[in-house]
Amino acid sequence: MLTILSTFTLLASSISQARTLDKHLWKHRVIIIFSDIDITKELIKFNEDLTDRHIICYQIKSTGKTITNNPKPLTDTQLKAINNKYLKNHPNQAQDPAEITVILVGKDGKLKQRANKLNFKAIFALIDTMPMRQNEMQSQKK
Repeated sequence: MLTILSTFTLLASSISQARTLDKHLWKHRVIIIFSDIDITKELIKFNEDLTDRHIICYQIKSTGKTITNNPKPLTDTQLKAINNKYLKNHPNQAQDPAEITVILVGKDGKLKQRANKLNFKAIFALIDTMPMRQNEMQSQKK
């Protein structure tokens, strides 16, 4: 009985991690920034570009505090799942508060880029080469 319960707990945890960003599937690209560096000015500076590309940003600080351009902040469960999926499973990624890890997740929910530097212009350039974004730009011209 204990083995079945443990297996169920692990399965539920895996499902929860997989669904962490499900609310954004096919609606938004997601940038997750693990860092204590204040990015508020960057979010304001690039707000129009973020909106145009359907990007939601979540900055997760070492304290667990989050900064986002999304009206709905992350829940504690989502925060833990994101940390587990994108940091703890990648021990080579910086977890030092002075370091930075930037994750780009596409509208399809797949990891598109992992970087150790926040460069919105480079992220926008990468996104603009993606087929889905190309279609969006064509639709906007009409």
